[in-house]
Amino acid sequence: MHLPSSFRNSLELDQAVDSLWNKSINVNTRNVYSTGYKCFIQFCGDHITGFNSRNFNMSKVSEDLLIYFVAHCQSVLNLKYSTIKLYLAGVRFHGVNFENVNPLCDRFGHTYQRLQNVLNGVKKSESKPLRQKLPISLKILQEIVTCLQWGFFNHDYMDLTFQTACVLAFYGFLRCNEFTCRNVFDPDSNLCVSSINFVSESEITVNLKATKTDIFRQGIIISLFKIDGVVCPYKLLFQLMSERRNLNARHNDSFFVEETGKPLSRNYFISKLKTILMALGYSEKDYSGYSF
Repeated sequence: MHLPSSFRNSLELDQAVDSLWNKSINVNTRNVYSTGYKCFIQFCGDHITGFNSRNFNMSKVSEDLLIYFVAHCQSVLNLKYSTIKLYLAGVRFHGVNFENVNPLCDRFGHTYQRLQNVLNGVKKSESKPLRQKLPISLKILQEIVTCLQWGFFNHDYMDLTFQTACVLAFYGFLRCNEFTCRNVFDPDSNLCVSSINFVSESEITVNLKATKTDIFRQGIIISLFKIDGVVCPYKLLFQLMSERRNLNARHNDSFFVEETGKPLSRNYFISKLKTILMALGYSEKDYSGYSF
């Protein structure tokens, strides 16, 4: 339905509409929008032959033109993702305000998908690279175990628990959450007393019920063997198993527990591991639960 001429000729209503429209955004945002639109018009004038801003129709703005404008803003003007988004919003605001057209959408009102993908590319290109965590080498593992054997926690059981957990993670190539629990202990997926099996006087198997690579939860068996030195997985697992049995641990109880008797949590293990590494002179920022 077309607007009746009586409304179009109403100066009072025109002023009221303009006032409401101006109040829809604050002054600072309006200034940014204006800058963004002017930048877009300047870009069009520099790259479109015969461009005339006075006769420019926003309905003629194509997705390709917007994509190249975004690339221009990022690569030539060195603008950030957040600023580019505001500039595009300025283009849209102008189109909606003066021509009742949203140039960021197609004629069906759908947002341009390629434009969104390019914007995502700009955003990701600004992402800071994650700091690469260092692996815990055999030398560092030996230092950790030796430190714990000297009673780092002043708690024999916890010293033994952390020795065993670190050695198991190292030789089993385990992620931290494969031998600890995140929140609530689940015997169907977490490491239990029954997960540790001594198959001979020199071999031990560890049943991992759930791992990141085992998407069907079929379980993975890891074999570890008796070796010489302070970081022998067989010896430490045997010692800790004896302690767990002395504490009347049941088959479905967590194999690793904290001094309070709670199942060993991921956050607790990582926190204590970093404490040990700092005491040994290493930067705790360089290591994580994925360092084994």
